[in-house]
Amino acid sequence: MRALRRHLPDLLGVAAMLVALALWSREQVLLFELTGSQWGQDLAFFHQLLWSAGHGGPWASPLLLEPQGFWSMVHFHPILVPLVGLYAALDPSPRLLLVVNVAVVVSAAWPLSRLGREASGSAWFGALAGCAWLAWLPVSSAALADFRPMALFVPGFAWLALGAWTGRWRSLLLGAVLV
Repeated sequence: MRALRRHLPDLLGVAAMLVALALWSREQVLLFELTGSQWGQDLAFFHQLLWSAGHGGPWASPLLLEPQGFWSMVHFHPILVPLVGLYAALDPSPRLLLVVNVAVVVSAAWPLSRLGREASGSAWFGALAGCAWLAWLPVSSAALADFRPMALFVPGFAWLALGAWTGRWRSLLLGAVLV
């Protein structure tokens, strides 16, 4: 019972993240199915690019008016490499990209809750900081925007802030990689 009480703030934070992930993912998919995409062209070319690469074709999309190929594109996004496998294995459709976008934005709540805990010395304050992040209206807007690899800046900056505050190089490194 004592251990449960000690981990209750973290459990609250994880529960809030899972609720946000579930609700916003559902909303993303429903908007997509109703053709309510915000940046449909970006979603389309990332989908086409991952579809082609995931099926052994070139890293290309007929929608891109720039050099084609993984190393040649003007918009170089290394995150697409691990996404190709996930995309091909789970759900090779734009829906997966929309859910990944939500998950990326929601994931920033974890380092922000850690930062709140470190700055205040209170696990409950940390959990509330993470929940406040999820309740902030611009966060839902970012989560519900169509897939764009630049969404990785959101958790990236959160990890950088945590690393800078705590002096932990792993947090700094993770933030730098995401950014």
